[in-house]
Amino acid sequence: MFSKSLILLFLTFCTVAQLQAGDLQRYQNVIYVPHTANDGDSFMVEIEGEQHMLRLYYIDCPETTVSATSDRRRVREQARYFGIESAQPVIEYGKKAAEFTKTTLSSKPFTVYTSFAKALGRSKKQRYYGMVELDNGYDFAQVLVQKGFARSHGVKKARPDGTSGEEYGLFLSDMELVAALTQRGMWQASQPEKLASLRKDQRDEERLLEAHAFGVFSTLSSDTPLNLNTATAEELQQIKGVGTVIANRIVESQPYSNLDELLEVDGIGPSLLEKMKPFVRVITKI
Repeated sequence: MFSKSLILLFLTFCTVAQLQAGDLQRYQNVIYVPHTANDGDSFMVEIEGEQHMLRLYYIDCPETTVSATSDRRRVREQARYFGIESAQPVIEYGKKAAEFTKTTLSSKPFTVYTSFAKALGRSKKQRYYGMVELDNGYDFAQVLVQKGFARSHGVKKARPDGTSGEEYGLFLSDMELVAALTQRGMWQASQPEKLASLRKDQRDEERLLEAHAFGVFSTLSSDTPLNLNTATAEELQQIKGVGTVIANRIVESQPYSNLDELLEVDGIGPSLLEKMKPFVRVITKI
C-alpha cells in the first residue's frame, strides 16, 4: 500500500510535469489594464496581482498604426485579405477593434487560459499567448471574429474542452464567413467583386519576392547558416517557404534564444521549421 504522502507527491509531480509540457492554466477574475500598446488582440491584463501582455490565440485584428515598412506590408496584406484596396479602412477598423476590446474587457473581470507561451512581436513588452473567456462563457476570440473585428488567422492551441486548435480554427473560419456575408465590422468596407483578385495579388507578390530573393543571394547554405538574431528579411527569404510576410515577422520578433521559438511566429509550423533548421542558427551576445 502506498502512503498518502507518496500519493500526494506523485500527484504533485504529475501536475508539474503537465505544466512543463505546456498545459493551459486557468486564471479567474482577471482584469484588463489600460496600456499604450493595447489593441484588438493584444492587451495588458492583471493576473493574480501581476501584469502581463496577453496575445489571443487563433485570430488577427487589423493594425492600428503604420510606423515602419513592415507595418505597411502587414496592413496591405490585411487589406487584400478583406477585399479592400485602400489601407486606411484597416487602420480605422483596427482602432475600432481596440476600442471594442477595451470596452468589453473593462466592464467585468474575465477568465484567462494560458501556458505562458511567448508570443513574439514588435512590442518591447513580453507577450504571452492566451484565451479569454468572458463572464457569460463566450470565447472572446470568437466574439471578435463574429463582430467582424478579426479574422481566423494565427497561432492555435487545443481548447480547454479538448477541441483541437485546428478544429477550432476551422470553426472560427466559418464564423468569419458569416460575418462577411452579413457585412459585420471590417467586412462593411470589403469589395466582394475584388476580393479574389486582391488575394491573388498578395500571393503573387509573396512568390515574386521569394523568387527575387533566391536570385539575388547566393550565400545561403547549410555550411554557412544565417544568424537568426541578425538576419534581414531579404536574407531569410532565401529559405524555401519563407515569403516576405513571414520573413518580416521573424525579423520583428528578434532576438531568439533557440530555434523552436520560431514556432511562435505566426505562419511557421513544425513542417516549415524543419525546412529552416539547416539554414539558420541562434547566436546570442554574451
